[in-house]
Amino acid sequence: MILKIDEVIKRFNGTLALDSFNLEVAQGEVVGLLGPNGAGKTTCIRSVIGLIPVDEGSITVFGLKQNGKDRTIKRRIGYVTQELTVYEEMTAKENMAFFGRLYGLDKATLAANIAETAKLIGLETRLNEKVKRYSGGMKRRLNIGCSLLHNPELIIMDEATASIDPQTEAKIQRSMQTVFSDKTALVVAHRLTSVLDADEILFYQDGEIIHRGTHHELMEVSAEYRKLVELQLLQTAVNDG
Repeated sequence: MILKIDEVIKRFNGTLALDSFNLEVAQGEVVGLLGPNGAGKTTCIRSVIGLIPVDEGSITVFGLKQNGKDRTIKRRIGYVTQELTVYEEMTAKENMAFFGRLYGLDKATLAANIAETAKLIGLETRLNEKVKRYSGGMKRRLNIGCSLLHNPELIIMDEATASIDPQTEAKIQRSMQTVFSDKTALVVAHRLTSVLDADEILFYQDGEIIHRGTHHELMEVSAEYRKLVELQLLQTAVNDG
């Protein structure tokens, strides 16, 4: 078991963000956490990473209790944020080198990993350009790449394809399917397309999981899930039109 969240409760100023939350992610499994904005998804993953403490319950990552201080846990996770964390005045290669050094990669490993990761995210011919010249989708791809350079055992993606067009999102999803083929991942999203191929989808609302299963299973048992799917299909049709 790579990740285990056991009866976690988290409140902010008296407001319940996580309500006796439970989650397990096994090695090699891709789990999608799907729900509307404000449902508490980001609170969940920030607790997993150790950025915020929980009020009750426990979180175990790689068999180690998460207390927010263990650097061993942090070095084994690749965290892709919703916010862009790349530096626009630097080239893509300089950005990747910077983040790779933060994870302690030596010169030879860093060079090999930059080349491999750049190809994976489709930026191998644009590495020497400054990021400020990139499109929004290219910046998103670089943001993801910088979190994968150290070959993490657990990938956590928090709305990593937010605010990009459907075509670019689809391209990123295809790239991530290759990454996920031999990785463990927790993918947090409010759009179905980001988690459609997950081994398990947890449909999350008001601080708790209300349904869980594959996409096809949830379509059969959850009216709320079907409603979300229909709404997002309608939004996609409007955007394409």
